[in-house]
Amino acid sequence: MTVLQDSNGQGAPQTNSSVPEADSTTRPIDFEKHPVRLRTYSCSTLQAEELADRVAAWINQGVQQAVIFGPPGIGKTYAIRYVTEHLPAKFPDVRFLEVHAGAVSGAPGRERLFLEKHVMELIERAGQRSLVLWIDESQLLDPTTENTLRNLQDRLKNNGIRLLSVLVGHPRVRTLKQKRVAYASDFPTFVPSVPTEAFELHGMRSITEIEHCLKAFDNDCFPRYSGWSHTRFFLPQAYLNGFRLAAYAGDLWQEFVEADRTTGADTRTEVPMSYFAKTIEHALKEGAARDGENIIMDREFWKRAVHQSGWGERYELRHLVGESYALC
Repeated sequence: MTVLQDSNGQGAPQTNSSVPEADSTTRPIDFEKHPVRLRTYSCSTLQAEELADRVAAWINQGVQQAVIFGPPGIGKTYAIRYVTEHLPAKFPDVRFLEVHAGAVSGAPGRERLFLEKHVMELIERAGQRSLVLWIDESQLLDPTTENTLRNLQDRLKNNGIRLLSVLVGHPRVRTLKQKRVAYASDFPTFVPSVPTEAFELHGMRSITEIEHCLKAFDNDCFPRYSGWSHTRFFLPQAYLNGFRLAAYAGDLWQEFVEADRTTGADTRTEVPMSYFAKTIEHALKEGAARDGENIIMDREFWKRAVHQSGWGERYELRHLVGESYALC
């Protein structure tokens, strides 16, 4: 089985101080190797922090299964990455692992043995007795696999091994439906297809949420404790002269709102993390080419950045996603 992610935050970007350690504009690592360029970074959002608190509560309460849901592009990957990088400091004895739903589903009639075999391999590889297992695209799981996972967790618990499996996926994974699932006995039993512990992810809905994320770019450092925040890395000269992305939260939010009005959107503006991230990545890349003491990111600059994210052009797709989301 391919483990997509196995991270306890080792080498991950961490929040340090926005005050640089020295008046240097020489980047500490190669430009193309920075996590923002590679799109492997995590970003603190108000929702990601709320999710971290919720997962911490699930761990403390001994919850065995929970679900995180939201439409495509809303930010599930970023949120999970944030939790995986930040919670280990609070739970050093818990290992966080991520797999795709396809990795825990076997051929028809063999799901139980397939799932048990590979979950046990994960436990042995982790070398710890407490694990959080993110199962991405969990809407692809069938009832048999879900039920097998529950039974396996019960047996592990009896043997002193705690496994919290978190189903991550499309909103339909949250729908509580009674499905007929065969246990080891010959008598089928009705069980809920998803757990009652759930967390819904949404996009950014206010200037406050936008500003919070921009402050993360201004303060989160890579390499760890280097004093080189993401903003400083891309605009070192401007940063040393006081430039901060958070100062533009209002302008950026207004550009998202204006783009919605231009496309005829009649709903409250909600910016999924995928569009926000593309906007900021574009802004940092363009800013790096214009770095200097007098750089200004005016409304026209942010209009171009929002346009580059595909926010306006993909209104119809976002509208369709919203409709399917409402029907789930």
